[in-house]
Amino acid sequence: MTQHRDGTGAKATKGKDPQLVWFAEVPDRKTAMGWELELKAMIKHNPTKVRTMCLHFLDLVKETGTL
Repeated sequence: MTQHRDGTGAKATKGKDPQLVWFAEVPDRKTAMGWELELKAMIKHNPTKVRTMCLHFLDLVKETGTL
């Protein structure tokens, strides 16, 4: 999140105050970049599915008291 906020790892989000609404652990950067492309395509073609994923994630966070 720090890299996304300050632009050191993700210049596209610098200064935009990104919020964590979903995450997944992946084994490496290449896999993460693939997931990101899939997620962006899903946002474009099926935003309802993305909102549902985020809501389920937030429910889990509340239930477990993590993050």
